[in-house]
Amino acid sequence: GKVENKDIVPMVISLASKGYVQIIQNDENGRDFSFRINIEKDYEGSDKSEYMFLQGLKKYGNVVTKQELTNSFYKTLDKVNKQIVNDFESKIFIKNTLIWRYVTFIFAFIPYFAGLFLSVRRFSGEAFNALLAPALFFVVVSLLTLFVSSKKVKIALRIFMGVVFLVALGFLIYIYSPGINYAGMIYWVVLGASIIANVIQMVFFRIIDKRTEYGIDLYSRIKGFRNYLNTVEKPHLIALVNQDPSYYYKILPYTYVLGVTDIWVEKFESIALKPPGWFRGYGYHQFNYRSFNSFMRRTMTSTQTAMTSSPHSSGSGGGFSGGGGGGGGGGSW
Repeated sequence: GKVENKDIVPMVISLASKGYVQIIQNDENGRDFSFRINIEKDYEGSDKSEYMFLQGLKKYGNVVTKQELTNSFYKTLDKVNKQIVNDFESKIFIKNTLIWRYVTFIFAFIPYFAGLFLSVRRFSGEAFNALLAPALFFVVVSLLTLFVSSKKVKIALRIFMGVVFLVALGFLIYIYSPGINYAGMIYWVVLGASIIANVIQMVFFRIIDKRTEYGIDLYSRIKGFRNYLNTVEKPHLIALVNQDPSYYYKILPYTYVLGVTDIWVEKFESIALKPPGWFRGYGYHQFNYRSFNSFMRRTMTSTQTAMTSSPHSSGSGGGFSGGGGGGGGGGSW
């Protein structure tokens, strides 16, 4: 249901396995690397996001270093992110549900405006303060509900932020209580109803998205593929490697996106693998499976840090309007 820039970074392995990029280990401990771009080979695929990623690397010339990517490549990731969203959002979620998602904002804000604006305006005579009151209440209650109901945020942080926003809500009530008292008891009823309506609205905001048949199928395939990576037996993998010696490397970028790289690497520890043509180790020593995977772990961590970094800490990711519980976002799925 969403895509983050860190999920796009493993495209560099996918491009390498297709002959567009070579990953070079520049030091003995595997902490420094560079990418050599095959300038002579034009992109032959049909994936727009992958093409944009490759073109972004080509801007740096034939050899790209980690230092060049830092605080720079995030611009390309942002463009790729938007491309993935544009390509998939309307296919994954039914458009009407996305529209109603934001219509609920209006429904939740109207009671605040009707109650707080009139009461504060009567008491203070200031239009700006009267407009600010419903906006502040709406933002605080919305964020409170989103944090508390988010399953992706750690429980300790949810509790902490819940307390913070409850204190903020209490402070707002304290500030504006003179105006509400002055206007009459009915405005306390309106404020209470507004808060309840706001909470309900934010709950619907999370669950209202409805996937298309394609979106449901895609979500099931991704979950099934992740389950396969976790549970596949070694004899089956040996058979697949015998059929396609590069099978391990082709699947590797998806394991980073789905968070199962360590499990995938462990399953191949006793399986003979040929070195990938796109990898050059330090000093041109004989290929070693453990050294290769150790280097790739460090490289992907460093690459993610370098590619997603920006001077103003933006470019960390974007996402679909829908949030109906999907897996990681990559253009190939």
